[in-house]
Amino acid sequence: MKLTKYEIVLTVAFVIVLFFSVKSCSSNKKELNEKDNLIRVANDSMVTYRNSLNQQTAKIEPLISIKDKYFLELKTKDSIILKLQQLYRSEEKAKRDAEVVMVIAVKTMYKLQDSLKNTIINQISERKGDTVFIWPTYQKVISNKWILDSIQIGRSFFKQSQIIHNEYDIAIGTERAGLFKRKPYVLVTNINPLSETTAIRVYQKKEVPSNFWSYIKGGVVGATTIWLIKSL
Repeated sequence: MKLTKYEIVLTVAFVIVLFFSVKSCSSNKKELNEKDNLIRVANDSMVTYRNSLNQQTAKIEPLISIKDKYFLELKTKDSIILKLQQLYRSEEKAKRDAEVVMVIAVKTMYKLQDSLKNTIINQISERKGDTVFIWPTYQKVISNKWILDSIQIGRSFFKQSQIIHNEYDIAIGTERAGLFKRKPYVLVTNINPLSETTAIRVYQKKEVPSNFWSYIKGGVVGATTIWLIKSL
């Protein structure tokens, strides 16, 4: 059966509409998947453990999205994620293209316990009648790789000067999560054994996939349509 000119045109038009409809549905599905994944990761909790050197490591999955607006439109009560969104907006406002933004909260716990055998660096005296009262000024200095702490205490004053050094190892990448599957991760290790990460959030901009094959497909459909119409 020979097709008429109008039947061929209608058939080609239907193929074109079907092609772009499928493409649009696929794009909408990807958008929903990304938004759902952002919500899932936002509800995940940070995992912590200590290594053989008693250093704390915090692990969490980063928030990843192709489009920044999906991340910026994410509704959450997580204060760290809200700070992360604010940080990303500030980078945009400064006309900088941030690939990864990170917010980390860390606490350092330092307990001081000592005997009374501290250094006497000064003293004051006061005479009351035949009695002389002496009040010494004590000093204690603690110095190691992570803390420099100097404490002085006397009768009517207390003075402390403290410096705490922190170092971090940070790794961002992917790891195996099953057969032929990989999962993104962020690791933050506190090299100072007295410090702990209490919260961490990371947003990572996902690389936009190439549209090369989409353009090829669109070109093939368009070229085929033109050729068919001209051959009628």
